[in-house]
Parts: sequence; C-alpha cells; structure tokens
Amino acid sequence: MSISLRFSFALTLTLLALTTQAAETLQPVKILADGVDVNQKTLSSTYRGNVELTQGAMQLKADKLQVFTKNGVLQRLKAEGKPAHFTAPLQDKSLATGEASVVNLNSSKGILLLTGDAKLTQMGNTIHNDRIEYNLNTGNLKAGGKNSKKRVEVILQPSK
Repeated sequence: MSISLRFSFALTLTLLALTTQAAETLQPVKILADGVDVNQKTLSSTYRGNVELTQGAMQLKADKLQVFTKNGVLQRLKAEGKPAHFTAPLQDKSLATGEASVVNLNSSKGILLLTGDAKLTQMGNTIHNDRIEYNLNTGNLKAGGKNSKKRVEVILQPSK
C-alpha cells in the first residue's frame, strides 16, 4: 500500500475515533469506492462513487467522501450523498444513525454539521431539520435557527 493511501486511511481512523466508542476504533477500517484520488500537495483524498466505509459496527455510505488534513492531522471531512447515511455505536451500546445531503466534520473545532434534509436518530428519538450542528466536545446540539429554512421536528419516545 502506498504512503498516500496509508495516510488517507489513518485520517479516516482519526475521524472514527472522534465519533464512535473506543472498542470500535480498534477494528480495521474498510473503504469501498468506485475510485479514489489522493493529492499529496493539498494532503487530501477524495473517494467517489458508492462509497462505503466500515469499522466494526460503524458504517458510512455516501456518493463522495473528502478528507482534508494539515500537518498530518485530520482537519475536516465532508461526505455527500442523496443522502449520505451513517450508523455509529455509542458508549451505552445503542446505535445512533444520521443522514443528510452533506455531512461535515470539522475535527479541529469538534463540530459535526449536517445540512440538507438532515436527520439524527437514537433509541427511536429523532431530530429533523435542514441544518443540525453537534458539538463533539460539549455534546450540545443546535438545529434550525436563522441559518435554517425549515422548522425543527423533534420526536421523543415515551419512557418505558
């Protein structure tokens, strides 16, 4: 495997470490795509066509996945699809799922931004809007607001 591809896979591992439980990050990463372009000058890689990324129980499916770095550290990741889908196990063993036209992860700021018919689901509870922002550092979530064109829809399941 070339240095470029190893570098690209290492970046993907860093992303997954931010968003999934610790046991999942010890699993190998598998990426399937119709093609990949690695740019050594910009330290970025772009996977195109039926992109499927898996690591343990974590899955990401998109039409296009872009990974951006600076000094060998993941800075930003962008997945696009109609929609892009992801599933990630959480610390409590439940699964979180999400989808959006565009999924942006700014790892340096710890911000996950879903735009374009975005939806997050956990344990039957959902939040749906054209813009959902999640702070990975604080756990705070914002949806809607002045940057949104739709009202926020939240569905909460009754306690059992």
